[in-house]
Amino acid sequence: MRDQRQLKFRKIKNIRDFGGLRTKDGKTIKPGKIIRSGHLGFATSEDIDKLKSDYDLRTVIDLRTELEKSEKPDPQISGVQIFNNPVFSASVLGITHENMNDKDAVLEKLPEFTDLYRTMATNEDCVKSLRTSVQQIVNNREGAILWHCTEGKDRCGLLSAIILSILDVDKKSIVDDYMLTNKVALKRGNKYFCLVLLFRQSIKKAKRVKSLYVAKLEYLESALESINEVYGSMADYVKNQLGVTDEMKESFKEYMTA
Repeated sequence: MRDQRQLKFRKIKNIRDFGGLRTKDGKTIKPGKIIRSGHLGFATSEDIDKLKSDYDLRTVIDLRTELEKSEKPDPQISGVQIFNNPVFSASVLGITHENMNDKDAVLEKLPEFTDLYRTMATNEDCVKSLRTSVQQIVNNREGAILWHCTEGKDRCGLLSAIILSILDVDKKSIVDDYMLTNKVALKRGNKYFCLVLLFRQSIKKAKRVKSLYVAKLEYLESALESINEVYGSMADYVKNQLGVTDEMKESFKEYMTA
């Protein structure tokens, strides 16, 4: 069953609106303001028209590496600014989907995803990228803003968890939003798991390929736990590492909720 926040587009996968989520003080996030998705590289003209007409899309944040973008570039959309904020720098290339044409190389380079999430949350370059994206989202006051990576699961998932934390959404709802990816991704993950086994690869390799597509609670938890261990709390992380002041947070909440 499709969650009401999951949006239906022809060629944009794993796309959903945060509208309708409730905050701890009983307010509700307004619809059509902040959206997350997988990449827009295959978006049809109808998809683009819908984003502009139904959601007044004005800003897109692309979290992918340069190589990922070159393989599936976002379309240029009139009236929409596209910001390239790759979460991973050249020093950590090889841990996302960079070399998908070289299947054996990918399988060898894939990290444990709990380690990947800890890196995203605490690596200096990753934090710098997240800071840029968070600032753009928190300061946006014109039309909808959409952020995405490739599958809309890992980089997109952590950034989404941070934004929902800033809006004082409770942890259960944050986790539920993250796990919602599996409504659209689990079938594909299982498909590739079976294909790897079909080509007589090991169970270990099959599981690692599946991990590219499937969200697991332990992944997100590893990032959130690392934030608490290294920086004290999510609130301290948001303020001291991502540069969101109390005034910025309150202004964002006032704009985003009703």
